[in-house]
Amino acid sequence: MSPNKVFIISVLAVLILAVPISAKPENIVMGPYNVSFDTGLSASDYTTHIVPAVNLVGFTGTPYARYTGWINKTVDTCSRDEMNETICYKPFSTISVAEYHAPVSSDYIKRLMEHDLQLMVPLGYSEALIMNRTIDNTSGMVGRCSKFLPDKIYTQSRYLLAPNRNDTSCEVVVIIGLSPKMDQGTENIIDTIHLEKI
Repeated sequence: MSPNKVFIISVLAVLILAVPISAKPENIVMGPYNVSFDTGLSASDYTTHIVPAVNLVGFTGTPYARYTGWINKTVDTCSRDEMNETICYKPFSTISVAEYHAPVSSDYIKRLMEHDLQLMVPLGYSEALIMNRTIDNTSGMVGRCSKFLPDKIYTQSRYLLAPNRNDTSCEVVVIIGLSPKMDQGTENIIDTIHLEKI
């Protein structure tokens, strides 16, 4: 084989290896919502599970329906289901949509986030840091608190799915992650999530 052919083959091999292999975005349906996101993981490293919808009442007495999907890693944690069969998974993120029957405000969802994060403090987590952030091309917020032993971080983000001019909506999207600090899966979901009503 000529030196030129060896060189060309070598260059092509380097270019092929240099092309990043990205995970395929996930699409799930939760009730009346189509949800897409990218965990940054390969499809074999996690599973999704849709939880049955529940009807609840919010702090202000406003009824709402909640649609939820769990994203689980496929290793490490085992439990038994109702049929006494062993199921192994490692939960690392949750996506929920709260569909309120009356408009709610950004201030309301911030108070909900503050309340939820304060519940982590008695469990050994630090006081929460809450920052405004654009999520799904919408103004939202991300809160985070840490637990050093074991080395874990709790992340929660909330945003109004389709705010109107008064910054109110009936649909609040919640993303929750509880994972080792180096696990960026929940951050990837926050950065890539997109919801549409079917």
